[in-house]
Amino acid sequence: MRINLKLPKGWHEVDGINLVKLAKLFLKYQEKPDFLTRCFFLFSGWKILKHRELQENGKRYYWFKLHKGKPFFVDVDVFHSLVKELEWILENIKLPAGNPSIKYYKACNYKLYNVTLEEFLEADNFYNAFVTTGEAKFLNQLFGVFYKKKVDIVLYWVSKYEKYAVFLWFSGVKNSLVNKYPYLFSGSSGSTTTSSPEESILNLLSSLNNGDVTNNEKLFKTHVHECFHELNMKIEHAPKN
Repeated sequence: MRINLKLPKGWHEVDGINLVKLAKLFLKYQEKPDFLTRCFFLFSGWKILKHRELQENGKRYYWFKLHKGKPFFVDVDVFHSLVKELEWILENIKLPAGNPSIKYYKACNYKLYNVTLEEFLEADNFYNAFVTTGEAKFLNQLFGVFYKKKVDIVLYWVSKYEKYAVFLWFSGVKNSLVNKYPYLFSGSSGSTTTSSPEESILNLLSSLNNGDVTNNEKLFKTHVHECFHELNMKIEHAPKN
């Protein structure tokens, strides 16, 4: 029996729907083997038949089943090697293929192309506060920056998994910005938990306001990529000491 198996090779292949499912696994399974195994089941669609196990010629096999189709068995070592292919999930979080999909809410562009500098800095503050304290209120505030209700009269409870998915997505966004604007973030380690561009941005705002701090309000309303691009260019072409 031939089984077609296609696993994502990186964060760029994780869409918004699966990002929410992945966030749920992050919160539910703390041990690496359990977590990665659950991720494998998520992306493969396989279900293990725990009541069936095959031993033959000194080898062990697990029985699995897809949604449609007959049960099949896989060598235990082969199964573990397949699960290991998903270890990239536990490495540096990168930009997913989209925002978390959340019913009744409209998200910003997943690469932040319709987000202002002010919104980004506000979200970054909430992000770092959540990393530091673990308090849910900061996760709620991070969610509120990027998601707006489509219909005001609709009341929908956003789960902790959906909000944590937003946290994962923004972690990937932050790392993508480090790569996109290397001169601006040259002092950043790229870590999803410790690096914050906020201090660098505020220190460099003077290079955009032409010495007039009253221009800062206008700059804060400018799209974040416009500001980052300009700052990155200024640093790249600045005279070297």
